[in-house]
Amino acid sequence: MTISPEEDEALSERPIPDVQAWECYVRARGEYSRFSGEGAEQALRHLENGLAFVGPNALLHAAVGWAQFNYAGAVIGAHEEYLDKAEESARKALETVPDSPRALGLLGVILFDRFRTE
Repeated sequence: MTISPEEDEALSERPIPDVQAWECYVRARGEYSRFSGEGAEQALRHLENGLAFVGPNALLHAAVGWAQFNYAGAVIGAHEEYLDKAEESARKALETVPDSPRALGLLGVILFDRFRTE
């Protein structure tokens, strides 16, 4: 198998360049995948720490949005507020990486949740 220079470069890219920030991201994904208010709150704390390590980052901002989206579904009375926050986080991710798949996917589920499927 031969890898082109472009493929080699793509394989070497790191969406989160800092190991500590990456660890925060991985921990957060585990927490928000619990689909509970408590899990989403824990995830948001981890992600805030990750952003403190690296600054604006598309993958971390998208993960914040997913945690907020899960919080919107898990906590009664917080639905629209946290959908708005999730959308804001997705847009922050897209400011950093305009074609971020995780941010675009998040926007898709937010629109679907709001019955905007046009």
